[in-house]
Amino acid sequence: MSESINTSGKFYLAHFGGDSMSIYKTTGTHRKGVPMISVLITVYNRKDYVIRAVNSVLNQDLRRDKFEIIVSKNFIDQNIDNYLVKENCKLIYDEQIGIGNRLKSLINASNGEILVFLEDDDLFNSSKLTYVLNKFCSHNVVFLHNEYAAIDDSDNVILRKSKSINKDLEITGSDINFDVLKNLYNLKAFFCMSNISIRRSLALDMIPYLSEVKISPDLFFFLYAINSSGTSLF
Repeated sequence: MSESINTSGKFYLAHFGGDSMSIYKTTGTHRKGVPMISVLITVYNRKDYVIRAVNSVLNQDLRRDKFEIIVSKNFIDQNIDNYLVKENCKLIYDEQIGIGNRLKSLINASNGEILVFLEDDDLFNSSKLTYVLNKFCSHNVVFLHNEYAAIDDSDNVILRKSKSINKDLEITGSDINFDVLKNLYNLKAFFCMSNISIRRSLALDMIPYLSEVKISPDLFFFLYAINSSGTSLF
């Protein structure tokens, strides 16, 4: 791992190549002065959408001191990097192959009790983080999958995916059977990392296995969560 670089406490750059290495670890217990939420953004090989995705996080109605933003990407771009530094984001330059390795590095770099994922070509609704925080505070859950909408290049909604039920669906490992799995499949409860938030304790449990995840991390997170001892919310 390359040397860490700090710029007035705002810029964290770590270079990952070859073996994955932890930046730092936390116990999973929320501590005073530590943001409750870590937004983890993955970027690979494309530059067009990064700032737009980050802006959708910066424009949240949740106070900025309640969340941190960490961006992992496999390229250096002075304009993008300078903007992210200005907006107090952490940066990870990560050349590792495999989405699981990059997610592992992001998790290890995070501080939050709640980890919220965002892919670079997606956007957050302005109330997303408030919604996530309320769900995790009012329910003893380790995994949350929220509703989503598809938009065009002008941000017009072209498809909204809403739940077919009028209340939250809570699932534990003991609830799993064919009918439950069929219902979750119909809800697309595993679809897209940008719809997924997890508790830190679950993320740390996943760490030993993430290097083996080459594709479909959303499906892996979903299956790991519903097979854990915790409660998942859909």
